[in-house]
Amino acid sequence: MTTDDSIPKKGKRLRLKSLMDVRSEMARVYRDMRSSRLDTETGYQLVRSLWCLGKMTEVTQGRGLLERLEKLEGVNDQEPDRSTTAPAH
Repeated sequence: MTTDDSIPKKGKRLRLKSLMDVRSEMARVYRDMRSSRLDTETGYQLVRSLWCLGKMTEVTQGRGLLERLEKLEGVNDQEPDRSTTAPAH
């Protein structure tokens, strides 16, 4: 059983830019299924789509983190090793 307000209307965009956004939407869909505001088949399809978005977001964020880390390692490789010098007083 679905109701008109259980599925976002066309044109209404959900904020799904972070893993927390995706997780929150998955939880909302779950609650709607538990309360019978959304039938399980439709909810299952939505959750599968959200899961795919979550995986893509995870990969994208991981790639960005890796690039930042590699940049930092490159910067550190070019700086002199300061661990062996005594601090100035």
